[in-house]
Amino acid sequence: MRILASGGVDEYEIQALNPLVDGYGVGTAIANAPVLNFALDITEIEGRPVAKRGKWSGAKEVWRRRGAPRETVVVPAGTPPPADGGAWEALLRPLLNRGRIVRDLPPPRTLREFVLDQLARVPLETLRRRGLRGDF
Repeated sequence: MRILASGGVDEYEIQALNPLVDGYGVGTAIANAPVLNFALDITEIEGRPVAKRGKWSGAKEVWRRRGAPRETVVVPAGTPPPADGGAWEALLRPLLNRGRIVRDLPPPRTLREFVLDQLARVPLETLRRRGLRGDF
């Protein structure tokens, strides 16, 4: 069995992990721009729940409370938002159904502005990677 490591791996982590790891993914470590690390996991295939060990399988619903306090919850698909009197917004909306687009998307400029607005609400400290590197 071979072990591969990725996700914010830089030259310092590689030195520390070399005794255990066979290969690395280092895309963000060589980027010359601010990066935001994220991961996507397959949790369902054709309606059948599947997941890697330690992951939550099956389809999900993601709800965000409008106003204050701002809160986001992830629950199994079909589960309503918390019944606490808050105004909740469903964040997941179908885009494809059986390979066909089922709704229109806003233009790229609108999507970009939305993402930048959302990121502006996140403290900069949470966007910076906390690795062994000390030069940024």
